[in-house]
Amino acid sequence: LLDLLTEPVNETSSSLIELIAVIEGIKKVKSVNSLRIISDSRYVIKGLTEWMFNWKLNDWHTAQGEKVKNIEYWQEFDQLTIGKYIEFEWVKGHSFHQENTLCDFYAKQAAIRS
Repeated sequence: LLDLLTEPVNETSSSLIELIAVIEGIKKVKSVNSLRIISDSRYVIKGLTEWMFNWKLNDWHTAQGEKVKNIEYWQEFDQLTIGKYIEFEWVKGHSFHQENTLCDFYAKQAAIRS
């Protein structure tokens, strides 16, 4: 049984929308301490598994010394995941991965309705 949750967003960047979707998903299951995040967004997966650790060490600045873009979202993710065990899986988009294909379908349907 699928429990579909949708949220309207005012952003237009698909990368940022993907990050917001992860954050909102975590909020919906805040009592769950063990999660698996599956995404076809390299921005989200690399940000959450590689970049964010160094950004935090560098006071939320990139290796080039610039302030991290979308910092408020990365910091929110960081706060929401304290004490949680999270596995991350990147999947190739449009590769017929069942959950990813379903998410793409519902995202397109929601966009058509807006």
